Amino acid sequence: MEKGISFTENEVFHSGITRLIRKDWATVTLILLFHIVLIFIERMAAFVSIWLCILLLVQKQGRRVIGLRTPGHWVWWLIAPVLGLVTVGVTALILWALLGWTERNMFYDMAHAVGETFNLFGNHAAPWLRFTALIFAWIVSPFLEEPLFRGFAQTIYGQRFGVGFAVIFQAMLFALVHPLNNVSWFVSIFVAGIGYGIITKFSKSVWVAVLAHITYNFGIIWIAFTFMPEFVR
Repeated sequence: MEKGISFTENEVFHSGITRLIRKDWATVTLILLFHIVLIFIERMAAFVSIWLCILLLVQKQGRRVIGLRTPGHWVWWLIAPVLGLVTVGVTALILWALLGWTERNMFYDMAHAVGETFNLFGNHAAPWLRFTALIFAWIVSPFLEEPLFRGFAQTIYGQRFGVGFAVIFQAMLFALVHPLNNVSWFVSIFVAGIGYGIITKFSKSVWVAVLAHITYNFGIIWIAFTFMPEFVR
């Protein structure tokens, strides 16, 4: 196999899976459908499930194929956090300029979500416990969503239907598993999904997208504490 994420059919999943479901893209479709439903029910269960799928269904070489490998060059570790910060910063600036910090702005809802997590154990809980809960909750999602959408969906659909289609399709699915309280939610998350897809494609590593996604989430937390502290404390 050529170094990278190019592959031939049936190189991703174990032989038992490929005998049962002959096409990788069909297997990924089932994995996607199951986990999208599970995300709406319980995200932590979806997180555990996706990693069980990776460990039990995907062969060792297949994990490299879907991007569970180090990037092609170390510079991607520097590019990823910059992408995350720039994306969240530009998105916040545009939405603030157009909508202010109002209910139509995605970051208004995000600030409420940050506040709910921060106060999960009550306002009088120890600060270290409150920040631990906050960081854990906002770090788990990238380790679920990046393998699912940029790893499985983008890689396998990209081989079957073309990279352009796969990047757009996975970004659309990524946006749809988030709250769609208003247009700013869909557009913002869709754009972020495109960015994560592109950086995964060129770095050949889902871990780079995970880092960018984590940085984006930390940007959300900073914006919530800085500009809408009344929803957090």
